[in-house]
Amino acid sequence: MLTLLSDWCLANSTLMSATLTAVAQIFATVKRHSAYADVHTICDEYLLKVRAAGSAAAAAESKEECLACRGAIVFMSPWKAVCANGHPWDRCAVSLLTAATPKTRSCLGCNRKSISPEALATGDETAADAMPVDGTVVESNLMKVLLESMAVCVYCGNQLRS
Repeated sequence: MLTLLSDWCLANSTLMSATLTAVAQIFATVKRHSAYADVHTICDEYLLKVRAAGSAAAAAESKEECLACRGAIVFMSPWKAVCANGHPWDRCAVSLLTAATPKTRSCLGCNRKSISPEALATGDETAADAMPVDGTVVESNLMKVLLESMAVCVYCGNQLRS
């Protein structure tokens, strides 16, 4: 019964992305509590299928691209970004986009990073690349206004310094 339900969830993974996590947890639990090798094999097979379906669905909805390898960056955390190949990046505290530019500001209290307004003003290519929208680079006036107006960290209230 579990394998039939899992097959259906995998076939409809775009609609069932939240369910895939639960399916993976069920198979991991079954494997942990079973003493039979054939049950372990079936669980391992489905765990691989579920993880692959989850990765493909997440990569398909990713709007950010790694500057190091052009791999998809899936939003998993408001603090850090990691691409499919494991390259780590900080996220901008203001926009939550990947702060993949050397021109950043840091919060003096919690050390969160923010893209510096100067990065946009000088046309820094890496800062512009950090703001993709549907595959195109957008240098937004709204983004400039937000970055220029944020002198304090939105998370702890301390000063942002370059």
